[in-house]
Amino acid sequence: MDYLDTIYVISLAVKSDVNHRRALEPESSLRDPVISKLVIVETYSVLSRVSEDPVPIAEYAIRRSKARIEEVDFNEALDLSILLAEELRLKTLDLMHISLAKMIGGRQVLDV
Repeated sequence: MDYLDTIYVISLAVKSDVNHRRALEPESSLRDPVISKLVIVETYSVLSRVSEDPVPIAEYAIRRSKARIEEVDFNEALDLSILLAEELRLKTLDLMHISLAKMIGGRQVLDV
């Protein structure tokens, strides 16, 4: 399965996004795409800063990704993020996405 990052989900759905074309390339080779609720929250958050009416765009972006939402224990994800922080040295949300993908068993974190 492939874990889709927020940037990929938004870029895939928004044709005016600078990364839209790049997001289309791997779409046909995705295996069982999944997202976490963190992707959903981030999608709404990002789009609320760039659109007067973000809800329909966010809902479309999530549907357009064709990913299923995988439930995870966020306390476990936080604990794993703490363990990985020193090694990976990423921003907090990127670290969380890596942790969530590992917990879900994702083949990769797909972004653009």
